[in-house]
Amino acid sequence: MKKSILAAFIAVLLMFFVPSISPQARSINPILETNGSAKQLPYGNEGASPLHAVTPVIPFGSQNNEIGFVEGCECEDIGPEDFIVEDGIVTILDSVNKQLLVYNSEAQIGRIDMPYSGYPRLFAKYEGSFYIFDSALDLIYVIDPCSGLIIDKLPLPANVHSGHVWDMTSDDQGVYLWDGSYNLHDIIHGGVKKPINISSDNNCVSWTTPYSFKETVVSGITVCFLSYDLSGNAYFLAYEEVPDTPVILDEVTLRRYSVNGVMTGVVRVPEEENIYHPGSEAYVDDSGRVYLLLCRKEGVAVYEAELSESYVSHMDSLVQMAKEIEGSLPHEPSRYSQPVSKTRTQVRSTVFEMSTFSWIFLAGNKHVRSNTQPPLYIAQSNVGDVMNAIPYAWGLWDTKSQFLTKQASYASDGYRYMTGNILQNTDAEHTTGDDCSGMASVAYGLGYKYSTTGFEEDTSYVTINKSNLQKMDFLVKSNVHIILFDSLSADTSKYIIYDAAKTTEGCVAHRTVSKSSYSTYIARSPWS
Repeated sequence: MKKSILAAFIAVLLMFFVPSISPQARSINPILETNGSAKQLPYGNEGASPLHAVTPVIPFGSQNNEIGFVEGCECEDIGPEDFIVEDGIVTILDSVNKQLLVYNSEAQIGRIDMPYSGYPRLFAKYEGSFYIFDSALDLIYVIDPCSGLIIDKLPLPANVHSGHVWDMTSDDQGVYLWDGSYNLHDIIHGGVKKPINISSDNNCVSWTTPYSFKETVVSGITVCFLSYDLSGNAYFLAYEEVPDTPVILDEVTLRRYSVNGVMTGVVRVPEEENIYHPGSEAYVDDSGRVYLLLCRKEGVAVYEAELSESYVSHMDSLVQMAKEIEGSLPHEPSRYSQPVSKTRTQVRSTVFEMSTFSWIFLAGNKHVRSNTQPPLYIAQSNVGDVMNAIPYAWGLWDTKSQFLTKQASYASDGYRYMTGNILQNTDAEHTTGDDCSGMASVAYGLGYKYSTTGFEEDTSYVTINKSNLQKMDFLVKSNVHIILFDSLSADTSKYIIYDAAKTTEGCVAHRTVSKSSYSTYIARSPWS
C-alpha cells in the first residue's frame, strides 16, 4: 500500500459513496443484487479469473529463496507482512526470515538480509532507499538496496507507539507512518498531516478530504482506506462480516471510487483459501494498478487484480465455514469455571499497567541458559536501560508486582531471574513475565493460570457475536492464542487489542491489528 500521498491533495473534491450490499451476485453503482450471472468468476473457478500472477509461487521455509511462516502456538500465526510493486518488480517483506525478497514474473532476482532486525513489519521506498519499520525495536532502518547495508536508524516520531502504526507509505516528498486515526506522520521532516478523516457512528461512515460526505451503510460492513492514484481515484477494502456468528470471518472486496464518489470497479479478495493474512494484503500503484499478496498452502504469490463491474459473492460458503467452526466448539460441561469478578474498567486498568510500566534492566536479567531464549528486544538491551511493559515468557502469569519483585531478585540457585523466554516448556523457575493466556489470567484476576483451551471452554463465560464485542471481551483460538479486545479503529475495520506475543513486540502490548489476522477466532466474554 505504498502510494503517492501527494495525490491525496489532487482529490480534495472527492466525495465517497459507501453502498449497502447484500450477499449473492453483485454489480456496481451501487452494488446491488442481480438476477444474471456475474461478469467475473472468482479466483479458482473455471472461466475468466480477475487475478493474474505477477510472481511465481514462493514456497514457505527458512532458506534464502523461501518465505517464513510460523504457525501459531501460544501466539498468532506470523508470515510475510508487506510488499510493493514498481515497474513489474515485486519486493516482499519476509518478517519471519528477516529479509526482503525481490521478484520479476519468473524468478527471484534479489535479496536483502536483515538479521539485526527484531520484527520488520512494514516498509516503503524513498529516493532509492528502503525504509523498514521494526515494531519490536521501535525504530526505522534505512537500507541501501544495492549493498544491503544500514545507512541510518531513525526513531519513531514523538507520541507514536509502534503498536498503533497500521501502515507505512511514501511519496516524492517523504516517508510516512499511518496511525489508527489516519494521521500521517512524516518520519523525515517531522509534522503530521491528515489527508483523510474517517469516523463511524451508528453505521454511518464519514469521509472528509476536506469536504464531508456521509452515507449510512448496512450493519456488518466496514471499510478501510487504501490509497489514491494520480488520477484522484480512491481505493478501499470493504469487509462484510458473516452474520450471526462468533467466528471472525469476512468477505473482502477491493473497490475503486472516482473523484465524483462513483464506484467504478470492484474485485473480490479470495481470502478463504489463505492460511495467513498479511498486514498489508493490497497495494495500489500511482497508475491505479491493483495487486494482492495471497498466502496459501502451496506458498506465497502476488497477483494483479482486474477490477470489474461485478463479482461473485462467496458469503454462502463462508457461512458454512463458520457453522463448521462453531460446531467444533465444546458443548459438554468442562472442568473450567472461573467467574470474573472484576469490572471491564478494572480489567483494562490492570492490562494497561502491564503494557506501560517502566523497570530498569539489571545485570543477569538476560542470562541465557541452553534451553532458553529471551524476546529479541530483551536480548538487545543493556544494563541500566529503562524498559517498558512485562516481557513475553512462555507458561507464566506474573502480575506487575510479582514481575518487579522477581526481576530485581535472585532465584534459589543464585541466578537472577531472566526477563522473558520465548521457548516452550523450559526453565520457568528462572524466568518472569507473561504469555498470552497468562496476561489474560492476570487481567481478569483468576485464581490460577488458564490455558487458551480454558478460555475457550469455560462454561461460566459466554460465546458472543463478534459484532457485539465490548471492551475487555476476548478473542481466542484453543491451543493457539488469546487477545483482549479494547476497541475498534476509527473506521471500524481493525481491532485495537492487548496481547502478549513472542514474535512481534515480545511483551504485553497495546496494538492495532487487522480483523483478518484473527480469522476463525471465537469471540467470548466473561460478562453475561
